[in-house]
Amino acid sequence: MRWNAFIKRSNFFICSIDAQVHEFLIFFALQKNMPMLPESPVLLSIVVPVFNEELIIGELVRRMVAAAESITPQYEIIFVNDGSRDTTLQRLQETCAGNPKLHFISFSRNFGHQIAITAGMDYASGDAIVTIDGDLQDPPELIIEMYAQYKQGFKVIYAKRLARHCQGFLSPHGTPGIL
Repeated sequence: MRWNAFIKRSNFFICSIDAQVHEFLIFFALQKNMPMLPESPVLLSIVVPVFNEELIIGELVRRMVAAAESITPQYEIIFVNDGSRDTTLQRLQETCAGNPKLHFISFSRNFGHQIAITAGMDYASGDAIVTIDGDLQDPPELIIEMYAQYKQGFKVIYAKRLARHCQGFLSPHGTPGIL
């Protein structure tokens, strides 16, 4: 994969990628073989691609942080704004500015779900990486159970929904979902 531009400003990244892939749901944890910084190791990285999620950013962050904090204090959450056209980026900037464990990457346009996940995983520094969509259709609290499986020695943990009961916390059409 080639990166056309990569500019770092504090917790803010602007990326342009010249690759495209098909979009499909992935929700997994994967051990990453990267050297850790001895003074502040990150045990868990959570990568969250978001697209036009302005209505739920607050709830999303609250639930992600609660899930991560219940696992370990050594975590990071990386939100990847995939070219949102609403105020998702501004809400991420405000949220991440107040917490050094929260980071975001923002694309100049929509590159797709898989590119967003890949960018987040490239930036992640945790021993374990979890990816979960930012629309709250999958409960962030499930990360706790998945991490427990990882701690038992599993290297890849994949969750598959048995049935979809709603469109998420708030669907793009404003329909309330079931939490």
